[in-house]
Amino acid sequence: MGNMLKMKKKGFTMVELLVVLVIVAILAAVAAPIYMGNVKRSIASEAVAAMSVIRQAERENNLKAGVFVEVDATNYLSTTTLGSVIDPMTQYFSEKSYLVSTTGTPAFADTSINPSAEKFVITANGSATVSCANDPGAASASATTNCAVKGSQATGMKLQMDNSGRVFVNYSCPAGVCDSTKWEKY
Repeated sequence: MGNMLKMKKKGFTMVELLVVLVIVAILAAVAAPIYMGNVKRSIASEAVAAMSVIRQAERENNLKAGVFVEVDATNYLSTTTLGSVIDPMTQYFSEKSYLVSTTGTPAFADTSINPSAEKFVITANGSATVSCANDPGAASASATTNCAVKGSQATGMKLQMDNSGRVFVNYSCPAGVCDSTKWEKY
């Protein structure tokens, strides 16, 4: 009768639980960097799309007027002959993030990566993005137009595209100053 009263207990042993935890930790350690890399690339894809539109506008303007338009810190896209070629309300890169240089060399002009730029270089600087007031990561955002809803997430990124359509990205640009060894093809 005593044997019948003993019931077999069911459950996991400590060793089984530790094995499961180790497996989960290994998967997390492998998956987290891949996930973060994909997040950065998706943020950069907005800038690549906008730079393609700017590139096309530059080419069309060159056909009409015979010149490429310089866009700098005092001469934004909406104030140039290119007009507002990108949406005034974006996710990551605001209008003021984009610059076009018709004379300078790109930062990625390392001859081992890219021999030289052609005609002009478009730069998307995430650190120059104007964040919208509803961006939780913004330090002091008060903008409501020509701003980026999640602009704080683009801080530290810089992308460049030339007339040929080649795109290079640098994710290591705190305060807009890039580590010159970190440029890579997009």
